[in-house]
Amino acid sequence: MLPDVLAATAPAWAGWDYAKLDRKLRDGEKPSMVIDLTKCVDASGASGPPVIAASNFTTYNLTPRFIATSQTHPFEASNGAMLLEYVRLRLFPDNTADLSLKQLNPVTYEAVGPATVLRCRLTDGSITVRDRRPAAD
Repeated sequence: MLPDVLAATAPAWAGWDYAKLDRKLRDGEKPSMVIDLTKCVDASGASGPPVIAASNFTTYNLTPRFIATSQTHPFEASNGAMLLEYVRLRLFPDNTADLSLKQLNPVTYEAVGPATVLRCRLTDGSITVRDRRPAAD
């Protein structure tokens, strides 16, 4: 968790877009992203929940159609239960991104409710890319 917090305080990349991110990832950089879900929309056009999420590009795929990264982590649900959350982020050359959030039972890995799928724009402030700072000793 601490590396995510430190990454969120690193300077944001100026003038970034899909092409710049693709180049930097191909050069071996592993930035972090801070995503304001309220600036993203679901299929009906409604804004996402009031959540700021941070994701590190520790692993990713560079495909001809998109850049993809995903991770699964434990979290405390609003009812106090411990669940797993699977997060998938796909970034597209048209400077949009699809963010999929799925809550899972930590014992069975079965979905707990429907997935949340949001569409974000890379250039409207919904997603900020930052250099990752090394973890504090």
